[in-house]
Amino acid sequence: MAETCGNLTFPPGTTFSMSLSDFIPGPSGVGGAITILLNGLEVAVWDAMDLEGEPVPNGHYHFILEETDAQGRIVLLERDAYIGARTGEASTLSAVPNISVGGANVVFTASLTGIPADAQSRIKLYTTGGELVRTLVPSAGTVTWDLTSRSGRTVASGLYLAVLEGPGAVGDKLHKVVKVLVLR
Repeated sequence: MAETCGNLTFPPGTTFSMSLSDFIPGPSGVGGAITILLNGLEVAVWDAMDLEGEPVPNGHYHFILEETDAQGRIVLLERDAYIGARTGEASTLSAVPNISVGGANVVFTASLTGIPADAQSRIKLYTTGGELVRTLVPSAGTVTWDLTSRSGRTVASGLYLAVLEGPGAVGDKLHKVVKVLVLR
């Protein structure tokens, strides 16, 4: 018996994977959309609006896709994404080097609304699979990553996402994302 999700049909025994598109802000700077994909096929689009039709606050959101397979088993697929449904305030984040070769430390420089990021801000480092690797706290706009995880272990070669989060001028959280490649 074939597996189905909405109007999509998959062969029996299909291994499912869920992914999310990048968030695309609305043309007015309010709202936007993120597409939920199952095995690369679109299954839903969320407009980043709450039940009252208002844009959701900027922040990280946890998406859960629940399916019941042909044998009646419940399958949960989960992903996290940043939604920036409210725009207009500038944040900057840079990583030097953004390609770390041979264990070179990475220095992040960050600002929110033109002010150097401080202890109210965080730079969270994630694997491309969404696993939190480490959280750094900038001081006077900079912080150095020694290429270790939260547990103090040296991270493996790979691509990491650095996400700056901090307060904006109107109380919303601002964010900026940069990629860092670690080559051992």
